Amino acid sequence: MELEQATPSSATELESLRERVRELTRRLAEAEALVAERAALRTQLRRVETELAKTVDLENQVRELSADREHLTALIEQLRGAVSGYRNSTSWRITAPLRRARRLFAR
Repeated sequence: MELEQATPSSATELESLRERVRELTRRLAEAEALVAERAALRTQLRRVETELAKTVDLENQVRELSADREHLTALIEQLRGAVSGYRNSTSWRITAPLRRARRLFAR
């Protein structure tokens, strides 16, 4: 009833205040949406940081494994050279018939 008896200027003020409340409510909803989006982005950022750390660890493992492979490849070549040296030695060639005979009699 009081509103009905309001003067035109107070009715205008009341409508202005209502519009202001609607605007503030809209801004509050936008702010809440931004807060939620920010929280989601932070969660996503933590996931990305975790994946990046895993990637760095894997890259380090790949480097270590590559170094190990290079070392083992060099070692294999050294061992092949040593075996070749044994097989080409005079004593290996001279004892070849004895090794064959032993294999025959071992059966």
